[in-house]
Amino acid sequence: MATEEKGKVTTSSATSKPRASAPDIPKMHTCSLVVRDDVSASVDLEKEEKTFFRKIGGREEKITKLKLKGGRLLTATDSIKKVLHLVFEADNLQYMPGEAFGIVCANRKETVKKILQQLSLDGEKRLIVENAKGEQLFSARSLFELLRTEYDLHAPPKKVLLRVLAEFSDQTDKEKLLHLSSRTGSADYNELVTNQVGLAELLTRFPSCRPPVEYLLELLPPLQPRYYSAASSPLHHPGELHFALTVVEVNTADGRTFEGLCSNKLAREYEKTTKNPETEVFVPIFPRPPSNLPNSFKYPDDQRRPLIMIGPGTGVAPFIGFLQHRKELMKLSHSDTSPSLNSDSSFGPSILFFGCRYENKDYLFKEELESFNCDGVLTHLVTAFSREVPGEVVYVQHKMTEWGALLTDWMLNKDALIFVCGDAKGMIKGVRETLLSIVQQHAELDAKSANDLVSKWSTDKRFILDIWL
Repeated sequence: MATEEKGKVTTSSATSKPRASAPDIPKMHTCSLVVRDDVSASVDLEKEEKTFFRKIGGREEKITKLKLKGGRLLTATDSIKKVLHLVFEADNLQYMPGEAFGIVCANRKETVKKILQQLSLDGEKRLIVENAKGEQLFSARSLFELLRTEYDLHAPPKKVLLRVLAEFSDQTDKEKLLHLSSRTGSADYNELVTNQVGLAELLTRFPSCRPPVEYLLELLPPLQPRYYSAASSPLHHPGELHFALTVVEVNTADGRTFEGLCSNKLAREYEKTTKNPETEVFVPIFPRPPSNLPNSFKYPDDQRRPLIMIGPGTGVAPFIGFLQHRKELMKLSHSDTSPSLNSDSSFGPSILFFGCRYENKDYLFKEELESFNCDGVLTHLVTAFSREVPGEVVYVQHKMTEWGALLTDWMLNKDALIFVCGDAKGMIKGVRETLLSIVQQHAELDAKSANDLVSKWSTDKRFILDIWL
């Protein structure tokens, strides 16, 4: 049932548990949302058109549902990571290799149902959500659909949410939640973040918590799309868009398994199509907005400039697109239908540094890369297998050092471009530090001069990063 007070609606089921006493709105936070019943027709997101618009990051994005055409497993079955190569039909999509695309992925229905049950809320009730100015944020949407499509239910809670939840809990849970949000509870809070404790797990740990729905809708973070770099060239695969992605599964210290929302959703959809090829699966996809693009991370226009590509793991994905594109352009530059590409002087040299744990388990796109190297599309293919030899750890940074003289020559004398694709936690930082060391050694510069030079390369868009957060 629903009760209305001062324009707000608290929605609950007929068998709901009594809410913990909360006589006062928390002094540290005043809710600015108004939530009330909507008697208009409901919007069925499951039946949206093939192309539709949604506000993402403050701007309207045109989102297209692309059909999943096929795919394959890129890693061995006993690899520590599972990486998929997915292929989508994209007949009317224009893009360049290196560009990234956002995938819109809803929360799992089971997760939403669990949260609604934990809070004794009626998910079928349609709501209107307005801000303090009276501007309508959502309408004709059920609480179930709002939680499923608009809010991140997996992100660890911010401390402000913990403090607010404390005000709607019994005394025992309140003290624990306030401890987590305090300075003295920082270690416990950091453990909560490390273990990827989302809303459903949080409510399991604090079962007396019964916040009004408007507080949740104000304080939960928005559900963000997941971005993946194109692993294809439209010249090489016309009418298709390819991605390579790691299926994220992490065993947490508290004994649970955290699953990446989007990657696991895509993995399940892929399994559907492999089990039944007649099954049609459509995935909402849109180009990453220009304002979010790294510094010109796309295939360069000037073919004569040397290319330095650094992409361990799935960081190699955009460079597969680069090399496919380069191969097709090389073919077009020859008059023969089956030319030898090794002698094409109109294209500058290229080098790719790729790294993974084991050559026979997670060497992604091995056949394609070796073919590019053999054909002369890729001048140098340099690999680093970090766990191949027991007791000897080898990363792409070590291989870069071995090739330091060539890299320095290309950057100082041949106007080369460096592209790096990888995670922000350690790899990107390690590559930059290695580049600084190489420049100091081979250009005979001191630390400050080397740092100034590499920074200038970034400013001049010659050292270009595609960073995963």
